[in-house]
Order: sequence, then structure tokens, then C-alpha cells
Amino acid sequence: MLTSYTAAMRLRRIVVASVVAVSVAVPSTAHAASSSDPSPSFGVRETLTSMTELRGTVSFARPAGWTQVAGGGRHSYVRFRVVEGACALDVHASMRGKATRLTAGEQVPRGERADLMGSGSRPGGAWGTIGPSLTGGEGLPDITGMYGMAAIRVAAKRYGQLRIFASLRGCDAGTADAAALLDKQGRTLRQLNHALKTAKTSLRIVRVG
Repeated sequence: MLTSYTAAMRLRRIVVASVVAVSVAVPSTAHAASSSDPSPSFGVRETLTSMTELRGTVSFARPAGWTQVAGGGRHSYVRFRVVEGACALDVHASMRGKATRLTAGEQVPRGERADLMGSGSRPGGAWGTIGPSLTGGEGLPDITGMYGMAAIRVAAKRYGQLRIFASLRGCDAGTADAAALLDKQGRTLRQLNHALKTAKTSLRIVRVG
């Protein structure tokens, strides 16, 4: 079982990495799939151990109102924007390979440092979502948004971790538009959780050493 300190540090690393990924992901008509693609997919090539990699693809039904703005296809992520009035959520989805003795349920967010906004089982694993206030990395302010992760078993002690990070942009967290996007009973959270529960994966372990 993770200690609260270990869980907090893991979340901090995830949030920092997600913020960097969102900030550098510039929409490109040359490389991004169509925003009307009903089932966007992206590639997976992640290190598991010094001798193995996790490879494959991930896809899920694009939720209504989620406009794809970058990634997908041969890229290792897909990025969306969800707009409500003057506010928007930048949504970044990617897959990480993980070699661990922890069960799927022990890997997913469980609300140690933020409110639990949903959790459950899914084919091959478990999922969990936290928010709407997330701890920023060192030197960074707290982040308003949602972070969800699904741990999906590929082999014994080998998992793919589907991570979906949604960060608020363009408005103050106290506005009505922001509240609509981050509502614990709202559509956006239901859509994010549904993506974690139903995402289709084709993953395999490849020896590289």
C-alpha cells in the first residue's frame, strides 16, 4: 500500500509532466487527426523495464463537445479542448507503461490529496478520477482541473496506465462557466470517467534488450 507521502509525490510528478505536455502540444493540421473523428486513437511505445517496452494503441469514443486539437494517430497522445462560455478545459490523454507489484486498484487515484470524483473497475483493471484542485509541482501553483487514470493489466506485474488530465484555461475557477465544466455531477466528468472505463487497448510487451 502506498504511503500518503509517496502518493502525493507521484501525483506531483504526474501533474508536472501533464502541464508540460499540454503547454508544448501545439495544434497542427498536418499531424492532428480530424476533430470529427468519432474514435480517436494514439500510439503507445513506453519503457517497462531496461529490457522491455509496452507497445500498441489506445482508442475511445470521442465525447460530445470534445474538439480534438492535437495528437492522435502516430503520436503518443491525443489532446482535446472542451469549451463552456469563456472557459475551456485542455484535455490530454496518454498511456504510460508500468512494472509494479501493486494491483490495478492500488495504482489508481483514490483521493489522498484531492477529492475523489469517481472510481471503479474496468476490463483488465481499475480506474479513478480526482479533482478539482490538484497539487502543482515544485514552484508551480495548484492546478484546477481533473486527473483520471485507468490501470490496465497486460501481463503479470505489467500494466498500461491510461492517464487523462484536464486543466482549466481562460477563466477563474470561481466563475459559473468553470463550475459547469468541473461539476461533480456534470457532463464533462461523466464523459472523462466513461473514457477511462471503456477505452479500447491493444497492448503487447516487446523485448528490446
